[in-house]
Amino acid sequence: TELGMKNIDRIAEFLVSACCREGQDYDLLKNMYEQLIRQRSRELSHVASMVGGFENINLYFGDADRRFHPIDGDRQRKAVQLLIKHGFGTNKKLIDPAITRRLEANGAANRILSSQRSILRSLINKDRVERMSEHVAMSENSQNVYTPAEMLEDLRQGIWDNGKATKIDLYRRKLQRAHIQILASKIKTTSDKSDLPALVRAQLKAIRA
Repeated sequence: TELGMKNIDRIAEFLVSACCREGQDYDLLKNMYEQLIRQRSRELSHVASMVGGFENINLYFGDADRRFHPIDGDRQRKAVQLLIKHGFGTNKKLIDPAITRRLEANGAANRILSSQRSILRSLINKDRVERMSEHVAMSENSQNVYTPAEMLEDLRQGIWDNGKATKIDLYRRKLQRAHIQILASKIKTTSDKSDLPALVRAQLKAIRA
């Protein structure tokens, strides 16, 4: 996926020269730009699936004592850091006015936010948190597990820049608002089986602080 992100940046650099011809409209440019955004989202979603994920090895009884093997905790941590870097960072090449001003008067920020919101919803998810919690409870090596609390803390630190008072651009402000909205939406639940409401409440308190 790291190589995929580099390739998308490379393609973005010559998108205009490859898709635009004198005297023609921008339909091809619009189509290819949207395809590029979708490809980026697909590649990042593959990384998100590693968090709380398992590998299914179809072995039969007598061949092994299990079929489902949790993804190594360090790999999950690296997956989240990649999402913070590429999924939640502002990609200047994809919002280059040379591209976006040929397609629309505004809307680039919301297009990027839509992809970011999708990744956040995928991660801050009851089923994923329950799967991670069960993995923690069943793990024989507590040093090599990635807990839901750790995952949510990593997301907060990455999205809010570790609380640093740095200049926050439009794209980051939109992401931070989306983060709060998604966390807040998970507090109320009729289920008594999930740790998620308590976990997101702690994150909202940390953000407020």
